[in-house]
Amino acid sequence: MVYFCQNCFKEIPPDVTLCPFCGADIKKYDLQTFEDKLIHALHHPLPDTVNIAITVLGNIQSRKAVKPLKELFNKTSDPYIQKEILDALFAIGTKESIRFVKTMLAHTNVIVRKEAEMLIKKL
Repeated sequence: MVYFCQNCFKEIPPDVTLCPFCGADIKKYDLQTFEDKLIHALHHPLPDTVNIAITVLGNIQSRKAVKPLKELFNKTSDPYIQKEILDALFAIGTKESIRFVKTMLAHTNVIVRKEAEMLIKKL
């Protein structure tokens, strides 16, 4: 089995308690909530892992994830990741998250704009 540091996502030996690359306390990560682990996974280097985290955060309606999802939306230029983020924010359904989706009606990317239009029609 391969182990990865949950902080820097580099491969580490299975028996370490501190990451040899970034110094993170590996055992401390085990104490985090599932929701916090998902939010942290938004910074994972593998896009598939990021997509799964986005989807699950939307499915569990994580209010705590609204700000990190919005930040990720603004950092990425991948319209498919942005689309997934809009879906998650809509599913979370807070005033802040819905307001963000509405602002995407004027987005320059057609994929993002069409997703926002489709979501807003559901209101």
